[in-house]
Amino acid sequence: EIVDPSTGLPGIPTIYDGTGTLSSSSNAFTGVINIFPFANALNGRFYGPNADELGAVFSGSNGTTSIEGTLLGRVAGSGGNDGLLSLTGEHQFDQFEGAHYYPNLVTSALGLELDSSGNGVTDPGGFWTGITNQLIVNFDSASYQFLQTNSPLIEFTSADQVAGESNASFDVYRKYSGDTTDTLEVSRPGDANPTIALTYVSFGTWTTQSSTATPGNVQLNKQYFAFGLRTDPTIFPQSGTA
Repeated sequence: EIVDPSTGLPGIPTIYDGTGTLSSSSNAFTGVINIFPFANALNGRFYGPNADELGAVFSGSNGTTSIEGTLLGRVAGSGGNDGLLSLTGEHQFDQFEGAHYYPNLVTSALGLELDSSGNGVTDPGGFWTGITNQLIVNFDSASYQFLQTNSPLIEFTSADQVAGESNASFDVYRKYSGDTTDTLEVSRPGDANPTIALTYVSFGTWTTQSSTATPGNVQLNKQYFAFGLRTDPTIFPQSGTA
């Protein structure tokens, strides 16, 4: 389901198709995914010992509205509770990331303010996808540290977890610093996840919200990411089409 990132409400119809090209030198693919009426850049990888799962991020625009998100999938009949659930201690992952930046989002008492056509009222922002950054996960303490070119940006620890918003599908974390609020939502791996059962790849969103010079407005940055246990690239064919 496609949802509006500012309201969490269902958005455009989920009719999509796409094409992609597998890299001949690494475990990575790029392409285009068409989610009407958007043509979105797609960047992803395969995960698991036999390319059992995939994780990708996408973003695009039709000139007036932009969308971003994650795309996950698995081979039918694969999976289990090994993979990410079997890890202990601290592990660093390269993660594909897509994001959208709203510099001056108009809000109201009920959330996003809508115009006469039902569209969100925002100032133009920016979007991007396919950026590779680093994520350190401590599977013992349930903490997540984001890095950019190996420099720390922010860390969410177990003390930041919001028990009342976490559930069997997602763990939710929140940090406050002055007028800035950072919220992390991460999918729980394993077959017990009722929303999407994944073994080797996980995904999430990191949202930063802060005030602007315009009273009542907010600056919003929403990042989508996928990470996990990548497939050995040597198992992939080096030529051909499918």
